[in-house]
Amino acid sequence: MTNEKIVGMGFHHVSVKVKNYEKSVAFYRALGMKTVTEWGQGDGRIMMLDIGDGNIFEICAGGTDATCGKGSIGHVAFAVRNVDTAYAKAIEAGAKSVMTPTTMKLDDARPSRMTIYVAFVAGPDGEEIEFYTRKF
Repeated sequence: MTNEKIVGMGFHHVSVKVKNYEKSVAFYRALGMKTVTEWGQGDGRIMMLDIGDGNIFEICAGGTDATCGKGSIGHVAFAVRNVDTAYAKAIEAGAKSVMTPTTMKLDDARPSRMTIYVAFVAGPDGEEIEFYTRKF
């Protein structure tokens, strides 16, 4: 089925905020997930893992007892062809802006630098949604 409102939109990743980054990375790697890329330092560390079929699971450091509880979904991300269009459609549909479309140069990304173009909105219940594309 094709999305007629935001052409080319597909699932990209789910992000979780974790209290113990190293322990979480070790756990998900033990499940067979492989690192796609990682960046940041300290509580700003982020790692994207391929779960085995090309889908991405993202781990973000810096969680606390208050933010993690029984598990904390940080956001859900949709890969889109045009971040600006997806963002505008979401705002038009009633979403609240969290971050306008922004280019992010991830110079410390490993194994290689990357540039992404993203926007974040809050859905009707405050859930955070990312529209994502990688620039090559």
